[in-house]
Amino acid sequence: MKLKKFFAGVLAAAMMLTVGATAAFAEETGNNGKVTNSFEKDNITLSDTLTLTKHYDVIKGKAPLEDFTFNIEYVGSKNVETGVTYTPPTFTPKQAKFGADVDNKATASGLPVGNYTSNFTIAMSELGLGNVNGTGIFVYRITEVIAGTPGVAYNTDNGALYMIVTVTHQTEGDSHNIIKGRYNYAVALRRAGADAGTDQALAGTKVSAAEAFHNTYGADNIVNGVELSKTVHGNFADLGKKFTFSVKFDKATASSAKVYGPITVDNTTGNAIYEADDNGNATGNAVTELEYGKTYIVTLKHEDKVAFNNLPAGVTYTMTENGKSTTESGAVKVDGVYDVTGEQSEAKTIQAGANVDKVEIHNTNQESPDMGVVLDNAPYIAMLAIVAIGGVALMLNKRRRDEE
Repeated sequence: MKLKKFFAGVLAAAMMLTVGATAAFAEETGNNGKVTNSFEKDNITLSDTLTLTKHYDVIKGKAPLEDFTFNIEYVGSKNVETGVTYTPPTFTPKQAKFGADVDNKATASGLPVGNYTSNFTIAMSELGLGNVNGTGIFVYRITEVIAGTPGVAYNTDNGALYMIVTVTHQTEGDSHNIIKGRYNYAVALRRAGADAGTDQALAGTKVSAAEAFHNTYGADNIVNGVELSKTVHGNFADLGKKFTFSVKFDKATASSAKVYGPITVDNTTGNAIYEADDNGNATGNAVTELEYGKTYIVTLKHEDKVAFNNLPAGVTYTMTENGKSTTESGAVKVDGVYDVTGEQSEAKTIQAGANVDKVEIHNTNQESPDMGVVLDNAPYIAMLAIVAIGGVALMLNKRRRDEE
């Protein structure tokens, strides 16, 4: 009985070891410790098309609509059967398109905060393996083109993605007899260094085609905002008066040809923002998002504010008050009575960081209330006051002498 239990235990242990060993050799650990197959289909043929997914996470702001481009190049081969000749093909660039219809979330002007996906494909027929009459492992590098779109962090997975295509003979029977002229194809994706060679690519981390590439927009405070506010001071300041301002944003000089997202507006005033005409006056075109290189008219009263957001680092802006004129005394005032301070009349550059720029424009009415004194007679009044004080002093001095 004890002997039977002993053999039963040995058998159970052997089965567990066998299953574990089989799993270890049959499966491979990929991202996050999970078992991955790069592609859902196992039996790949030369007529198949491989689909890779591009993820685009908008963390902050509103990303521009854009087509991301990917290049494919042949890296090298290994374990190629004797006599095989292989001529690497020339690949056309691939694109993952993030347009207004992507994931049913985008708008006509851009991608609001959210997670988006788009696919691009590689046909097996493009790899040039149809004329390879033999076996081997063929390695291709897939890289994203860094277009330099302001606010975008490219390929946040780091390194490059490598496509490993293994060509083997088809066999039959228990003895695995080779079927001449017929081949099996296996395709895997691995992440390795940007300039990895064949061996380094083969040793890279296996990934799923559904997780091929990741980009972000607005992460790490690389897009920011500017807040324009209005404060009125002075005894005769009109707290309900509406003042108008001109605001303008310009792209960074070196990036003027690049794609920018729209300038979004957080408007607490409820007053419409208008495009300005050539004379700096408001047109009838009210807007909720601003464009670069155009001047806009903003209306604010006391303690109103408006925030302009989705501004990548490097953007410049100006914000000035309208309606200023020169008085007879040579002072520059609004409506002839309000002094102006705090304007951003010289172009200022947006910096990457957590702090929102603040343009605080102040108007002060320095007029004094009528106190019943004619200021032009002030010198004479002062002289009379001095005479009166002197007379009182003389009287007091005379009384003191009389008492002595």
